Amino acid sequence: MTLPRGARLLNGQARPGRQFRHVIHSLRRKPMALLNLGYRDQLFPREAYRRTFDMLIERLPERQACRTMVELLAMAHERGCERELADQLTASLRAWRLPDMGALRGRFAPDPARLPSVVVRLAPLNVYEALLGARCGMKKNPAVDSARLSLLLNELRLPAIKVIWPQFAEQADKEGWPAARFLAAITEHELAERDRRRIERHLAEAHLLPGKTLDTFEFEAVPMMCKAQVMAITAGDSWLEKERTCFCSARPVAERAISPRPSDLPL
Repeated sequence: MTLPRGARLLNGQARPGRQFRHVIHSLRRKPMALLNLGYRDQLFPREAYRRTFDMLIERLPERQACRTMVELLAMAHERGCERELADQLTASLRAWRLPDMGALRGRFAPDPARLPSVVVRLAPLNVYEALLGARCGMKKNPAVDSARLSLLLNELRLPAIKVIWPQFAEQADKEGWPAARFLAAITEHELAERDRRRIERHLAEAHLLPGKTLDTFEFEAVPMMCKAQVMAITAGDSWLEKERTCFCSARPVAERAISPRPSDLPL
């Protein structure tokens, strides 16, 4: 079953499936995305916004026009002045002038007199010391902590650390490891396990035959590939240490299989 995207039907008429409030935060990071957005016209809440964007594109560079339009949409969303801002844009369109962003910011800025006064009272430090002292005096339950840590590692998607941390924690307690050494040891195992899984995933996606190695590769089937050079590259790793790039390519099979037509041959 395939569902249509972008618009939904209501009483036989299409209505927009997205509003500018849904994507305004993404547009503020990348304003130029508005230029080629497939559902751009559906984002504008009123006709005045769409006509303003058309005038901006006509009279300003594309980057500046997109930045200005995104700022107008953000102002309508954050200040809750969609209708009032549309009235101001309509007046600017009738006078055939670009929106005055400075005047609009001042008009729809929050009134400082209406802003609430917030007083933050900091707690004294001895309160935290009392809490820590009470925590240290509580009876610890290692089983509960271990179960909770396993759930947290599952959420963080660290399966290797979830398996090996009890063994490494016990060893760290016996040998007096610092915390940095313990963290470095378990993270190194996590990275190694990720590399192993990544290689296995790539091999599975490549659909290579089991046991396929260079020893069983038929170099006779690819005459343009020199077996001695390939074996020399795989035997040594100096090109890796020197950070050099190695290219191995062959003529595509389709190019070798298609022979030129008689009409393509030179007379």
